[in-house]
Amino acid sequence: MLDLAPHNPYGLRLSSPVLAAAGCFGYGVEYARSVDMRAIGAIVTRSTSLQGRRGRPLVLETPAGLLLAGTWPNPGLAHVLDRYAPTWAGWSTPVILSIIGANADEYGAIAAALEGAEGIAGIELNLAAHAEQSARIVAAARKATQLPLLAKLPHSPDTVALGQAAADAGADALVLFAPFGGSAANPRTGELLGGGLVGPATRPLVLAALAGAAAHLSLPIIACGGAGGADDVRRLLAAGAAAVALGSALLANPHLAGRIGAELAEASK
Repeated sequence: MLDLAPHNPYGLRLSSPVLAAAGCFGYGVEYARSVDMRAIGAIVTRSTSLQGRRGRPLVLETPAGLLLAGTWPNPGLAHVLDRYAPTWAGWSTPVILSIIGANADEYGAIAAALEGAEGIAGIELNLAAHAEQSARIVAAARKATQLPLLAKLPHSPDTVALGQAAADAGADALVLFAPFGGSAANPRTGELLGGGLVGPATRPLVLAALAGAAAHLSLPIIACGGAGGADDVRRLLAAGAAAVALGSALLANPHLAGRIGAELAEASK
């Protein structure tokens, strides 16, 4: 049993080091009938804001990856807690709610609303757009809740400094990384769009940064970016990750996280 928040009063214990990264399974219930959730270490939900957001997301193919462009919608915190959290409370697989806000106060308000909520095992703070505010955001969330906090950082030359600042502010674990910044042409219009790059193209960057971060930071690290098979997961674990979150690979094969987890468990016997 792996604990991603060993110093937190709640803890965050996983039966497998393989997670479903934010958004890949939506809110989990969309896949519950077709995927064995018990085989997955944890499910990280779609990033959720205090108020619902409308959007028109685009997924563009790139060499060895996907570019996630546009605004990604979510129904808002109240809807998520009312509709999904009671179901999560009956699952043995931990559900980590990914949250996103405009500023530290908004993150704090969401975290406060989650304190004591059923079915929430932890909170992932999506800090992709807030590198400069990451420590303030973590501190605001920490003040509002005792739930385990996972700080999901953007890729940066200052990963160690950002990670240490998040740790000092009260994070229980780090997620490396949020989708990488990139651009691709819209095949319909030719317009160049910016967005988040995910997929195998990011794996070498995650692996390189992970080795340095793990050597200097004491918090558990969840590697997120480019893993597509058991060998990829093993390399990331060997480089210092405590767990690995699968992202775009689950879009092609939603059963992959469970299968890799089972393969790792069998190999460890």
